[in-house]
Amino acid sequence: MHTIKFFLGTILVQIITVTLVLISPLEDYSMLNILRLLIPLVFIALMASFWFSTLSRYFNKDSQERMKMAFEKEKEKIHNEFAMKEEKIKVDAEKRED
Repeated sequence: MHTIKFFLGTILVQIITVTLVLISPLEDYSMLNILRLLIPLVFIALMASFWFSTLSRYFNKDSQERMKMAFEKEKEKIHNEFAMKEEKIKVDAEKRED
């Protein structure tokens, strides 16, 4: 599911890039015309990189939180098993003393 969001973002950036190239008036390849095309493309690339960075940070934080919850569940399970075994040992020791 996470990769779909990155894929859609990449497709969106490509569509915007193609649209800008098609509507740009590049009859002559002067430096000014090339800059008029490159400046919006660089801006779009920067926005996309910030967007992807934010998405990956969110997915990383979400993954860490899920791992933390799984670790806490496992820790609680081990603690409960240990407490049960400890209680069983105490009961067995009391039976032997009697």
